[in-house]
Amino acid sequence: GFMKSTEQVGHYSAAYKIIMILLTAVWCYQDAVFPVISNYYKTSTDSLKKIQSYSTKVMITLTLPLAIGGTIFAKPIMNLIYGGKYDPGVIALQILIWTVTIGSLHGVYVRGLIACDRQNKRLIIAIVHAIIVIALNFVFIPLFGLIGAAIVTVSAEFLVIFFSYREFSK
Repeated sequence: GFMKSTEQVGHYSAAYKIIMILLTAVWCYQDAVFPVISNYYKTSTDSLKKIQSYSTKVMITLTLPLAIGGTIFAKPIMNLIYGGKYDPGVIALQILIWTVTIGSLHGVYVRGLIACDRQNKRLIIAIVHAIIVIALNFVFIPLFGLIGAAIVTVSAEFLVIFFSYREFSK
């Protein structure tokens, strides 16, 4: 809020609230399979690999069409929920909707790390993620406003997937 107007913050927040609702649905699935992942870590590496692969496919199958549709229909979605006064937030929603797909994959491997007793690696990834987001926001928000914030959010999720997948694969 100190980098841009409260109006831009409101438009970004409106778009992000939609993303949070969608991510909550994704997290419900991931939380439901967490005990199974944890059990397979102790009992069957092959089964662990299979459920992680299955979860990745489920997340892509469910969230990729959502991201494509959300990108195309962002304006009618924002208008339905908030009315026309939030039209400047449409571009943020079009970018942030990809956080649902990317974040769902991020969640598969982050929960995998936790289930496999690798919380220390998860913590390091979370700290690096936070530092990168804060640093990039200081650069991109003053230059590009809510679009910059949305790009940083999505880009940082890619980094988390990369590091989480790499650590989980070990």
